[in-house]
Amino acid sequence: IGVSRSGKTPTCLYLAMHYGLRAANRPLTEEDFERAGVPRELWAVRAKLFGLMLDPHRLHAVRQERRPNSPYAALSRCQADTRMAQEVFAQLGIPVVNTTQQSIEEISSHILKALKSRLD
Repeated sequence: IGVSRSGKTPTCLYLAMHYGLRAANRPLTEEDFERAGVPRELWAVRAKLFGLMLDPHRLHAVRQERRPNSPYAALSRCQADTRMAQEVFAQLGIPVVNTTQQSIEEISSHILKALKSRLD
């Protein structure tokens, strides 16, 4: 799980295509942040979740490429989104992978190592 543009989709695809893992992409949205508490469906599967996080300034740059000068890409929105996502990750008690300067392969490697350690 993670905010929009944090690398969820390519990571899920990479894990599925290269490792046969059934990975799902669940974005954290404004609606999630406006509600009180963590979405119920996330509590039910939290043992399987990983949070993908990136630096708000990097998120701003990525979102500016997608939707320039929009409220969605505003630095203040990016800062708020990442702050609230961190709160969700903490409430769920899930591992967080910082995707700011990592390739999809590196992100996937962190997730695979964590999954392996859970099984050992």
